[in-house]
This record gives sequence, structure tokens and C-alpha cells, in this order.
Amino acid sequence: RNLTHPSHPSTIYSNKKKYGAPPDAIKATARHILVPTVEDANMILDKLQSEESSFTDLAKQYSTCPSGRSGGALGSFQP
Repeated sequence: RNLTHPSHPSTIYSNKKKYGAPPDAIKATARHILVPTVEDANMILDKLQSEESSFTDLAKQYSTCPSGRSGGALGSFQP
């Protein structure tokens, strides 16, 4: 069972072992493509699976989110 300590919410206690927050060097990077319909999403998935276009190119072409201009990049953050 994992619990967080009220005064240290980023610290997880599991099986009586204390684990701190991940090191600063560990980061996740997220990208997305926002489209208005399921049909659009399925068409983009088909193009990705066929490797006919890159994720970045598809985001630039189809995403309705401002992040589409940068290939759908949402940035990096700690998990």
C-alpha cells in the first residue's frame, strides 16, 4: 500500500520504505493532436500506422490546438 505523508506530499511510503520525488533529470515529454471528430482522429491514426506521415507533421496539419504549430509539443515535466 502506498501512502503520502501530509507534510511531504511528494514523498511516497511503501512497505515501510521511504521514496523521495524523482530526480530532476527524469522528465516526461508530451505531444498531442487535438481534432474535432472521432473520424478525424481515426484518419490520423491510420496515417501514423502506415508511417505515411510523422506525428509532428500530422499535428501541424490537423491539430486545432495552438500546440499544433510546434508539432503538438506540450513541453516536458516531471512525472
